[in-house]
Amino acid sequence: MRPRAPHNQRPGVGGFSLIELVAVMAILGVLSLTSIPALRSVTSAREGALARQLVRQLELARAFATATGEPTGLLYDEAGGALRLRRIASEGGAPEPAPDPQGGAYPDLLLGVEYPGSTVTGFVTGDGDASHTAVWFSFDGAPQVRDSDGALLTGFTQDAVISTSGGRSVTVRMTTGAIEG
Repeated sequence: MRPRAPHNQRPGVGGFSLIELVAVMAILGVLSLTSIPALRSVTSAREGALARQLVRQLELARAFATATGEPTGLLYDEAGGALRLRRIASEGGAPEPAPDPQGGAYPDLLLGVEYPGSTVTGFVTGDGDASHTAVWFSFDGAPQVRDSDGALLTGFTQDAVISTSGGRSVTVRMTTGAIEG
């Protein structure tokens, strides 16, 4: 014996009314309109955080150079999307990871992991060459240009500018080594 349908419903008929479907669509539309600006603000916050992190990493490199007397730099690995803090421990030596206060090495900062959707879009060093992607500091905090082997090429002849997605930039001043961002 088949169960009987309630008297206000026909057998085999179920679902939502047109009014209910329109109401749900209207609610979803309002929710999507309010979430898009929120997503944009998250992206903007990430881009701002990346620029602030670049400033902190450059300040750390400069402070390490002046504290230890060792040339120290912040290198950008475009292929790997990583920032690397490096030092030259001895005259003529190759760049090596800078030690952290616990004696280990400062870890590479992987931009795609730490700041998804944000990236470095331009890197012009203090000699105007966009092929060098590192900013080095000498023992006195003066900015320098070095090659990939760590050999000194020149002091800065112009300000270095590192640009990030979202139109933000970080500048290392030629004469003072001051970092602005």
